[in-house]
Amino acid sequence: MCIAYLRITTTAIVMIGLALSSAISQEIDLPSQPGFDFPDEYRPDGIRTENFIYKPSLEISAGHTDDIRRDGDAPVKDLFTEITPRLKIESDWDRNEVFVDLRGSKIIYRDNSPENETSYDAFTAVTLDLSEDTTLDLEAQYVFEQEPRDDPETPEGTDERPFEQKIIGSAELSHSFGKFELALKGTIDDRVKEKDPFDTGAAVDVDNRDYTRYDTRLRGTYEISEKLAVFAEAAYNNWSFEQKVDDDNLRRGSHGYGAFAGFEARLGKSVEAQAAIGYRHQNFEEATFADLNYVTMDAWIKWDITGSTALTLSTTTDFEESTISETSAILSREVSLRLDHQPVENVNVFGEATYVFEDFMSTADRDDTYIGRVGVDYALNKEVMIKALYEHERLSSDFPEDNFTENKFLVGLKLSK
Repeated sequence: MCIAYLRITTTAIVMIGLALSSAISQEIDLPSQPGFDFPDEYRPDGIRTENFIYKPSLEISAGHTDDIRRDGDAPVKDLFTEITPRLKIESDWDRNEVFVDLRGSKIIYRDNSPENETSYDAFTAVTLDLSEDTTLDLEAQYVFEQEPRDDPETPEGTDERPFEQKIIGSAELSHSFGKFELALKGTIDDRVKEKDPFDTGAAVDVDNRDYTRYDTRLRGTYEISEKLAVFAEAAYNNWSFEQKVDDDNLRRGSHGYGAFAGFEARLGKSVEAQAAIGYRHQNFEEATFADLNYVTMDAWIKWDITGSTALTLSTTTDFEESTISETSAILSREVSLRLDHQPVENVNVFGEATYVFEDFMSTADRDDTYIGRVGVDYALNKEVMIKALYEHERLSSDFPEDNFTENKFLVGLKLSK
């Protein structure tokens, strides 16, 4: 059944970890798992107990970047080491599911220690089968990370990049009425910014950047056949800032609604697709900010061309309220194309091209970001994998001082159990 297949797909997507669950501001949650799985003889077995499977891993990489601070005017080159421990825990039950993903990351630069990066995140998902037709999905996530140097909201002149704390929780209740499924989902996303330490030792009041976002979604899905289902979704959100009026005497906060419709399809064994088109309206507390109205286009298509070569195309729409002076919100659209190839069953080679357009509403400013990646994953056996990656990123902004180009190389070793 198509809906049953989609539930299986959703479980797999959750196991990707934090990347998907943190992007709750995307208008429609779409899958994002490209490429191929390695065969069983090259996948870690984990440590099994009576009720759980523990999958620890440690990834150690070394690399080089030609622009640490993403400062096109004065790029700084350096070598770096990245250490990423991780533990995944999966339940092994006939009914209900529990998944936990604990991850840390430390990037150490050889000659520029103030640029060192630290992050921690923890993600938990619980699926409860309340009855044969009713399911409750619960998710909780905690993230502690440093903001990117090129984040337009990060104050200038910081010695070390400020930290951001995210606490995200959601609950989704779904019930099937034969071929029709109804799902109600609520999400709370709380963000807290660190007081920014400057070179002088002073601190910046960033309370105006702390917010809580509430999101409610109601989706109805109808299964036309085993290969095709259509859905319609209505959404409401509310942004509430800790500091209602910022230093520019602008009121911050907004609320809005949206309506979306799309389809989920599996065409044989070679093509999987989801796509949605919708409309979003956002009303801002600040009277001088015009309401935001826009059309959303979100899609994900994976085409298994030959069984060893796959093409994945995705496009997403994203909205985030902004605290940049005179800017009400940042509306972004992203298009990504990825090609994966397995010349042999334990080697995956991939190339990816991404374009991101960011429109700073209430102004005429925009950013265009171009990202290219080429990489290879080589599984020696179940427990050892060698990884290599080259990444090129370029930002073209209406603010020339923000422009930068970064080239990054890294090779790594992943040890898993």
